[in-house]
Amino acid sequence: MIPYILLVFFLFYASFLGKNKWLQLFSFLVIFIFTAFRAETVGTDTKGYIKLATYFSDFRLFGESSNSFEFAFQSLLYLIKSLGLSPVFLQVFFAIITLSVMYRAFQKASLNPVLSFFLYVICGCMFFSFNAARQMTSISFVLLSYTYISNNIYKYILCFVFAAGFHISSLICFPFFLLSYFDISRVRGIWLIIISFFANIFLFNTIYYGFLERLVAGSFYAHYLDVIEKPAELSFMGKIFNLLNVILFCISLYFARSVKGVYISIFVIACALSILFSGAHVYVTRLFIPMSYVYIIFYANVFCTMRNNVYRLFYAILFIFIYGYSFYYSMADNAGGIMPYKLM
Repeated sequence: MIPYILLVFFLFYASFLGKNKWLQLFSFLVIFIFTAFRAETVGTDTKGYIKLATYFSDFRLFGESSNSFEFAFQSLLYLIKSLGLSPVFLQVFFAIITLSVMYRAFQKASLNPVLSFFLYVICGCMFFSFNAARQMTSISFVLLSYTYISNNIYKYILCFVFAAGFHISSLICFPFFLLSYFDISRVRGIWLIIISFFANIFLFNTIYYGFLERLVAGSFYAHYLDVIEKPAELSFMGKIFNLLNVILFCISLYFARSVKGVYISIFVIACALSILFSGAHVYVTRLFIPMSYVYIIFYANVFCTMRNNVYRLFYAILFIFIYGYSFYYSMADNAGGIMPYKLM
């Protein structure tokens, strides 16, 4: 637990030291080391990825069998096999690609890249990459695509080619280019999030078993619903944290006066869906993860554009209470096999 806590404190402190490029690069390298050189016991899927790299033989069409994957991921496996590298290099390559693309997205869109790196860790993105490396790599390209959404449709499409090449679920975000033609206002966004909160409380089962089943019917992900049991009702603490998230989302939108409209629109859609399906099975929530990590850019920009220090302090305390608790709980509960942390 101590290595993770030290990492969080370092990034938190570094985020207040300005936009020093060397500090940004050092923050990148520290997270890279944590991710690339972790032991195979850190993360429940780490051994599985190493096994895939060990026994990879030839390309297979995506969806052809349970052992077939997207083209970019298979290309990465082929590269490792062709160069005669150790299978553990797979997680090194994943870390290089994911964090480099993420860093580029932060440089282009975040007002404080080091703060976004801090959010990357405390919001659970790093832990997620330990267990869903393909999807996290895909998400990094999705985040980069947002920087081209209004000015370069060709680079936007290219980002999604690479994103889908690692995890097909990223295509759920592709229609976001339409948001360059219309924006969701901050006021409408707040109302949409509030409506989603009450819909989750009173209409969850109807939405869960009605809309969602139709959404994935006949798709590659339809088989996930076969293994999903009826979701348990959120605990009292779960409902409290859901409410706190709604408050944080709404406050963020209220103060997002200087944030680009397209990021507000994506943030609203991501928040509304995360609240609406709060309490759903992990297989369901993972469908919406590609759009949700816009938080790590949006929160940083909202905080940096707040002018009143009292508001900034309150905002920071609320944020750290919610995500700090979730971060600690992930470690205490050993979620995703992230504990204990060891280097390879």
